Amino acid sequence: MKKTTAFSVNWVLFAFLSILAFSVMVLPGTTAAGDKIVMKFGHVGPPGNPYDLGAKEFAKKVAEKTKGAIEIKIYPAGQLGEDRDLAEGVQLGSVEIAFPSNAVMTRYVPQTMLFELPFLFRDDDHWEKVVDGPIGKELAEQFKAKGFYLLAWVDGGWRGPYTRRPISKLEDIKGMKFRTMESPMHIAIYEALGARGVPMSSKEQYSALQQGVIDGGDSPWIWYKQLRHYEIAKYLTTLPLFKLNTVHIMSTKVAANLSPDLLQAMNEAARDATLYQRKVQRELDSRLLEELKKEGVQVYTFPPEEREKFVKAVASVWKKYEAEVGGKSKIDAVLNTK
Repeated sequence: MKKTTAFSVNWVLFAFLSILAFSVMVLPGTTAAGDKIVMKFGHVGPPGNPYDLGAKEFAKKVAEKTKGAIEIKIYPAGQLGEDRDLAEGVQLGSVEIAFPSNAVMTRYVPQTMLFELPFLFRDDDHWEKVVDGPIGKELAEQFKAKGFYLLAWVDGGWRGPYTRRPISKLEDIKGMKFRTMESPMHIAIYEALGARGVPMSSKEQYSALQQGVIDGGDSPWIWYKQLRHYEIAKYLTTLPLFKLNTVHIMSTKVAANLSPDLLQAMNEAARDATLYQRKVQRELDSRLLEELKKEGVQVYTFPPEEREKFVKAVASVWKKYEAEVGGKSKIDAVLNTK
């Protein structure tokens, strides 16, 4: 009798604790007891960077369009980790939303290396038509299969070389060491130019420049300024080597838990915020060169014939990655986009 009673008490206690645990369990993108949905949004941009301004605009639009049902909490400047950490977090659902670079995302969807090809895009308008058009939408479906819900393509600006010593022709960078993102293609680009690509975190780059571990790097002008690389590497070129493609992604686990109305609101908010972010990025670019010159930066623009040497030098990279990016027909589809 005593054994039966003890068993009954233990069973009731176990059932009670199980129900209690279930009642407080938090699914990705939700909070307990049906309260406001709170989502973490991580990115690596410092305050005032177009990433940060775009994220804040997105948070504002989400609050408006969901009438406060969803709150976006922004964690800038790598508080939730570097790009790779953010991508992994989104895939797992531990980070709901992020702005990782496309270069990192090629680990999950190799076909997105298409957008990393050097000198692929003619200008901002061409880039926008490609990423917002059929090619970008096709890649969005591939992201979804890997656990990433693509909300939008973010304009990170144009990445061009800057160095500790002046360069005015292709031969000048032979043997130089350039910091690159964690991208085999980016490393291959510098190898094709006769230099060496050294992958490292952007947080390590300042000291690496200071100590002479690297001779230069490449980044959009706003990053060059905000990370203060101009203090050491004072020679900046306007060569648009490639575009800094960034993805605005949400975990598919989070998306699956949202009602159709809330998911639509998130998509609309992302579209509005992306248009704003792109505008901010380009407005900053239009005035940054003059600001940098006042800081003692020497800006150099290669003449057309010298720029063509760079284009020809990296043609081997296009050939090397042709199959991985979807074949020559896919590259041609980008080039033929008007």
